[in-house]
Amino acid sequence: MNKSKEKARRRFKTIKSPLFHTIMHVSIIIVVYLVLLILRKTNVIDSDLANDIVDIGVISAILITLLSGALASLFVWWYTKKHSEDVRINYENIGIVKKYSLSNLYEYKNGNESVLFPIIVIADAYNKEFKYIDDYNKFYELPQEINKNSKDILSAYKGNVTYNAINVRLDDVKEDNNIINLYTSRTYYYSSLKTNRAPDYILDNGETIREMYEPGPYVRELKDSKMSNHLGFNGFIITSDGYIPLIIRSKDLSIGKKTLGNSVAASLKTKYAIDNSDNHTLKEYPLGESIINEIYDELNLESINLGLNDLGINPRQLEKQIICFYRDLVEVGKPQFLFYTKIKQTKAQLEKSLANNSKIEDKKLKKVLKDGEKALFLSIDDLMNNISITYNSILDKSTNTRYTMMPSAAACIALFKDFMSSRAII
Repeated sequence: MNKSKEKARRRFKTIKSPLFHTIMHVSIIIVVYLVLLILRKTNVIDSDLANDIVDIGVISAILITLLSGALASLFVWWYTKKHSEDVRINYENIGIVKKYSLSNLYEYKNGNESVLFPIIVIADAYNKEFKYIDDYNKFYELPQEINKNSKDILSAYKGNVTYNAINVRLDDVKEDNNIINLYTSRTYYYSSLKTNRAPDYILDNGETIREMYEPGPYVRELKDSKMSNHLGFNGFIITSDGYIPLIIRSKDLSIGKKTLGNSVAASLKTKYAIDNSDNHTLKEYPLGESIINEIYDELNLESINLGLNDLGINPRQLEKQIICFYRDLVEVGKPQFLFYTKIKQTKAQLEKSLANNSKIEDKKLKKVLKDGEKALFLSIDDLMNNISITYNSILDKSTNTRYTMMPSAAACIALFKDFMSSRAII
């Protein structure tokens, strides 16, 4: 699509908005009033006729009504942008751990202290083989009650950058010795926005999706879940000089705004995981393909003129470096996997690439490809010895600085530290 047509599409979206309609109404009334005022002042029409045509009191009342409506719309837009995540997903509520007390929650132990996280590890995956049972023609269908409230739920994302696409849905995971069987199908990202990403949004009937479908005290098996459950992943990148970047997340993201995240946090995108055949089936190493491309995108490596091959990793190797699969109960059991890898680039190179502007022209796509423009870089020694982990934060004991995190992101650091402690991987 050329630029003029794209501008036309954006203008049409603006024209459709209620705020634009209000501005047009106000403008027309003001223009009519000004024309009559000029005609009266120039004696083209007399004052009595002008007063008969326009009642100033009525005009004032209409203007006040329209302007107050416009101000109310602007306030709703501002408030939704600022607090949309709070009303959609209650990840700061440690009551989620109590709500799912009969689930096998992950417990992180650090000396005499322990933290219970709202995640369930469903498969240890390090150095194992994956078998994909992919039903590429099967698409997730929203439950009727959620579908009925779709417009209302999506209104909670005003001011947030969202981008719809076909995603891979994880239907089930089964372990068989050293082989992990992954049962997959398809879903839409917008379906996940209406389910996993908005579980605590209060619907018109007064209920929430969490209370309707996953009220606790345990979460239903993945194969029985009513959520969209697009497969996502988190990972830790180790630079060639021994640093791990933790991304300071952008305010435009749909979840975890302005918190500290892992090196990579992404969904398994079909554009990377699916082949170009007529059936669009999974590639030989779909998880590895997606990981390497997301590292490249999220760290903005194109901006420093690097290609995928410059990372020094490959899809098969990356699948061997998947640590585990888990379910995030903050997002009502959404499936994720955790990985780590070492790349050829240095800390200085990543600092530069993150700060650079993306070369992608699509402004909306540019915002969703990169989670943030800055990172906290921790040495491996700092991560292992100077970082204290809580339910929704980490404390850098060497600088006495605390960083807020989503519970799932903090849990990933705990999982990674446990993994590092048990294996000599660097």
